This record gives sequence, C-alpha cells and structure tokens, in this order.
Amino acid sequence: MADTIGTEAIRRELEQQISELRREVGRLARSVSGRGETVLGDLRGSAEDAYEEASEQARKAARLLKREARVVGETAREHPGAAATVLSSAGLVGFVLGFIVSQLLTGETRR
Repeated sequence: MADTIGTEAIRRELEQQISELRREVGRLARSVSGRGETVLGDLRGSAEDAYEEASEQARKAARLLKREARVVGETAREHPGAAATVLSSAGLVGFVLGFIVSQLLTGETRR
C-alpha cells in the first residue's frame, strides 16, 4: 500500500510539472510570435521605403533620358551634316574595333 501512495504522489507531481511546462511553452510561443510580427512589420516597412526610393530614382532617370534624347534630336535636326558625320564615324570605329577583336579571338596574326 505504501508503494501505491508513493507512486501516486510521484505521478501527480510529474503531471503538475508537465502542466507547468505546457503553460511556459505557450507563453514562450506567444512571445516569439509577437516578436516575429514586429520584425516582419519592420522588414515590410524597410522594403516599402526601398521600393519607393528606387521608383523615384527610376522616374528621375526616365525624365532625364527623355530630355537628353530631345536635345540630341533637336541638334541632329539643326545640323544634319554633322549628325551624319558623327554617326558614320561611330559606325566606322565600331567596325574597325569589331574586326580587331575578331582577329584577336580567332588567333590569326595576318594583317
């Protein structure tokens, strides 16, 4: 009979400890969840800020590009001879550079 009473007391003590551990795990889970939500909110805010900044920079770059293209177009219309000379010179330089690079890549040393 004494064994039964001792065993019952140990079982009740273990059940009580298990119950306390479950409550503690629940508190820890709520704490971690709350912290995770805070971190997620902070990250979301940072991402939105970065997106807005990048979007603004892209809009500024697009406006600048349009302005520069308009200036180049106006200059080409005002000086068509100079524009043709510049474009043909750029094409010739590109052709010569392409030819030189192709010769270097194929390994031919003939000139």
